[in-house]
Amino acid sequence: MPSELSSFKQIGGEIERARLMREQAISNAFLVLMAQKPLLAESLIEHLGSSANASRWMCSHQRVFDGKTAYDLLSEGGDELVWDQIGRALS
Repeated sequence: MPSELSSFKQIGGEIERARLMREQAISNAFLVLMAQKPLLAESLIEHLGSSANASRWMCSHQRVFDGKTAYDLLSEGGDELVWDQIGRALS
């Protein structure tokens, strides 16, 4: 066992730091989405109630996307699939 992780308190601290880094990455990714695809970002915020909910949805693996995230689809050029899912959710 690495000496820097020799207690449960230290392990808990490492887990908390990783959680905070993940939350920051999720937030940063949504800022990029807002800059590059503002209409999509605003539609998600409106539908999901907050930018926090929208940012988490974007990076959640979706069964409807064959286990991919909406960011995965956008990176592959699948904007229409993301819009289709938002449209279904709003119906």
